[in-house]
Amino acid sequence: MDVHSAPTSSAFNTSVTASTEVSKLKDAFRLFESEGVVEVEDFGVILRHLGLNPTQKQLAALKTEMAEPFVTFEKFEAVMSKIILTSTYDGVAMIVDSEDQLLKAFETLDPEKKGYIPTDRMVNWLKTQGEPMSDEEINEFLRVAQAKDGPIIRYEEYISLLCGNK
Repeated sequence: MDVHSAPTSSAFNTSVTASTEVSKLKDAFRLFESEGVVEVEDFGVILRHLGLNPTQKQLAALKTEMAEPFVTFEKFEAVMSKIILTSTYDGVAMIVDSEDQLLKAFETLDPEKKGYIPTDRMVNWLKTQGEPMSDEEINEFLRVAQAKDGPIIRYEEYISLLCGNK
């Protein structure tokens, strides 16, 4: 074997990483596809499913770049693989906070340290602070995050679910 043509461990690691990411993309595409295509409108949900946190500005730019309301896996993979491998789009990071960072963020909204946040307080915060969420995004969040036993967000349970621990 010619030593000069043997792959370096760095090249191997990049190849393995790329292969893993393509596998994740295929799985995500299958979850959201219908008749061999995904809706560009679902890109935000798909990116969050893949562990990234795009801004509304990034999603708008991505939708403009796509130029069509539906995309096949080939086009989806071409765009998403760059985003997944770099965790950026349009020069801005899309990295999701760690479990500890999420817990600290929720704890700042729970000064009494009760372990939960009333839903109405959370909805008000989501609509007025930082990049405001749409009603549709808030409803999707509440569908997953709101406790079954009342209008509260038990944030430790939600964080565990969000981070794949449940």
